[in-house]
Amino acid sequence: MSAVESCKIEILGRAYRFKHPSDKLQQLMMSAAELEARLTAQTIEQSLVTRDQLLVATAINLLSELAEQKQETEQQLCQLLQKIAEAE
Repeated sequence: MSAVESCKIEILGRAYRFKHPSDKLQQLMMSAAELEARLTAQTIEQSLVTRDQLLVATAINLLSELAEQKQETEQQLCQLLQKIAEAE
């Protein structure tokens, strides 16, 4: 099991401290970079929103994308299971 470490990540000019397994630092850093990029893009698109509105809009967009991917994965799994059942 990996040791738990702490790191500081800056998002929109604010520093946040995160605890993470030592083998997950790269994943955390990539996720933070993706979030920063999405927040920056959202800021450009809607320059008059507050920080909270920006964070909520970005979170909703991310969760919507995740739900779509989950649905696609479930459909693919069902198709594969159906093919397996037909092959038996």
